[in-house]
Amino acid sequence: MPGHDSKRRSPVNSAPVKSVPVKSVPGAPGYGRAAATPPKHHFRAGGRSLSVPDEPSRPSDKPRAAGRRAAPAPSKALVGRRIQQREATRARIISAARTVFASQKFHFSTVDDIAAGARVSRATFYNHFRGKEEVLGAIIMQEHLPSIDKYHEILDAGRVDLEFMTNWVMQVVKLYKRKRRWLFSFYVVCDIYDDMTSYFSDTRDEEIDILGRRFSAFNIPQDGSRAADRRRTRAHLMLYQIEQFALHVVLPGWRMDLEEGCAAVAEQFLAFVSEGEPQVVG
Repeated sequence: MPGHDSKRRSPVNSAPVKSVPVKSVPGAPGYGRAAATPPKHHFRAGGRSLSVPDEPSRPSDKPRAAGRRAAPAPSKALVGRRIQQREATRARIISAARTVFASQKFHFSTVDDIAAGARVSRATFYNHFRGKEEVLGAIIMQEHLPSIDKYHEILDAGRVDLEFMTNWVMQVVKLYKRKRRWLFSFYVVCDIYDDMTSYFSDTRDEEIDILGRRFSAFNIPQDGSRAADRRRTRAHLMLYQIEQFALHVVLPGWRMDLEEGCAAVAEQFLAFVSEGEPQVVG
């Protein structure tokens, strides 16, 4: 009608409401008329403004545009760069944690201190680690890697006798002395994360496999048999004895003769490898 406002307004907010065609049954009230889009209510949740219609939305009958394509997958080069950036950020966090722990001690350090030293946000920090304890665990793992390399020296030695093994155990003790600050923190991490203990157990399995290339006592099949499990348990205890000896030597208060202790551990290692267990082929 002339002079009539064709834009109907909602009684809720008096804003223009877009009219949309509605399919109805012929003969029903309002057939052929246009129905208004239901008004929306606004509220804030979590700092964001959300808009929810009074009625549940209905799936659109509008057909998908012809020729529409999905977004292309990222290239291998892009994925590689993202992985490198993530590894670089993780390394930067670990490096900053080393500095913070050395200057402020572990118990007085905070995630904010580490994040500031690494020049990352708290959110980025938690994308890589669950807390400062897990960063400490990563440092301990890095410090423990050279211990694995020590077993390659036994593998490559010309003759493994009491003199060689005594000197070898002494070198392990010196290695632990250089890393005592981080090794003492091992128990702090183990009290929170069980997977740290599993890491050192897996490391011993790797060391057993290294020694198994030369000594039949360490060449243990992984067939799940009871005999193999028994042999692997004894091998674990042998390597654990070396670790615990080196760890306790560097603890304050060690008063026994260091060379005698190294010789005693070396003798037990040689006795273990000379048990004459048959070589496993396969």
